[in-house]
Amino acid sequence: MQAPPMPANAPEAQKAMVTKAMAQMRAARIMLVLKANKTYTGKTVGLPTSQADAGGTWSQAGNVVTIQPKRAGAPASKLTMSKDGKTMTISLPGGRGKVVFSR
Repeated sequence: MQAPPMPANAPEAQKAMVTKAMAQMRAARIMLVLKANKTYTGKTVGLPTSQADAGGTWSQAGNVVTIQPKRAGAPASKLTMSKDGKTMTISLPGGRGKVVFSR
């Protein structure tokens, strides 16, 4: 994970805060479990705040896995599965990066 470069005149306290936040994000883990009954569960661990468990349903068409959260109004997400089936990748909105899930 990379952050955009800090302005040259950024205060040291701000630089330290960004460095700490980036370290926390790198240490965070998102656990996604796709179940045979076409439901999934997800949980984020390693962040300073408590994260609620997520869940919903999933479907697959070719190498694209779509997860639909059960939370009302939550948009579906599309993940691309690798040819060997060992990783799935989702691009973050606005070109802000990607998340890779691995077995």
